[in-house]
Amino acid sequence: MTVTRARLSTRAVTARALYAVLFSAALPAALILWARRLDTLLRLPAYGTPIQGTPIAAAGVALVTAATWALWRFGHGLPASPFPPDRLVTRGPYRFVAHPIYVGAVAVSAGVSLAARSAAGLWIATPVLAAACAVFVVAFERGATVASFGRLPVPLLRLPGDTIAWPTLWDRVSVFVLAFGAWLVAYEAVQALGIPGDARSAYFAWDRGLPVLPWTEAIYALTYVFVAIVPLVANRQR
Repeated sequence: MTVTRARLSTRAVTARALYAVLFSAALPAALILWARRLDTLLRLPAYGTPIQGTPIAAAGVALVTAATWALWRFGHGLPASPFPPDRLVTRGPYRFVAHPIYVGAVAVSAGVSLAARSAAGLWIATPVLAAACAVFVVAFERGATVASFGRLPVPLLRLPGDTIAWPTLWDRVSVFVLAFGAWLVAYEAVQALGIPGDARSAYFAWDRGLPVLPWTEAIYALTYVFVAIVPLVANRQR
């Protein structure tokens, strides 16, 4: 019996070690090699410096480390499907975001891409990693969490629910961080990509002839003011 338990323990340790190597070494290495190869094949605008990228990558590593420790300390598990936590963890980074490990991993990818000035890493590998994390959460992890614990965590940063309840302060903050923050990142990304040299204009002849009136910019800017005020004055979460 003792020998059998020892063998099972050894197998468990080996499996955990292999799983850790796969996701902490093999997967990042594959992303790096893929990005480097794409950099030689594609012409995409490169941005970033080590000064800009290193703090982002370091923050991502810190977030992944803190979230992994929280899973081990409070949930008695690991961030791996074969070794899930025994308890639903809502402390540490999980108090603020539902999936801090995935957020941290995407931050590491973006930070390394900026530090290395890898255009493919920034514009292709990082978005693909983020999309893969989102698909995994929606297709598997969310259902597995409900099946194991009967409910999903409710972090402070989350999109408000489909209810008529009065929005909390964190509901309002979450809209700015998650909705407006995502829009800002996408907007700046499109601006940074610029217009390809072989792009075709969609303007008609009459469009080009329209005069530009500078004072109308104020009317356009009011759109942003209105949208920013809405989360502050909303009287229901829906």
